[in-house]
Amino acid sequence: MCAVALWCSAQAQRPALEFNGEGKFKIAQFTDVHLDLGNPYRQAQAEKTIAQMRYILDAERPDLVVFTGDVVTGKPAAEGWKRVLARCGA
Repeated sequence: MCAVALWCSAQAQRPALEFNGEGKFKIAQFTDVHLDLGNPYRQAQAEKTIAQMRYILDAERPDLVVFTGDVVTGKPAAEGWKRVLARCGA
């Protein structure tokens, strides 16, 4: 039952992916960045990683951003994901 609900939701929210005027479609992929906001040292490392991701997104202006692997690995996980996705317009 849950699978059907998820499939229906995905179908209803499916955005159109289109090539730009030059016939290109740019994808940015971030994998295994292991963000952890759990202590001051790890938070400082996470800030550097997020800054680098912002730089790449600003420079490349991708049409699609994909996160794979272990992205947020520490607590508070919800805050980590909010920080990551804020730059992607999510």
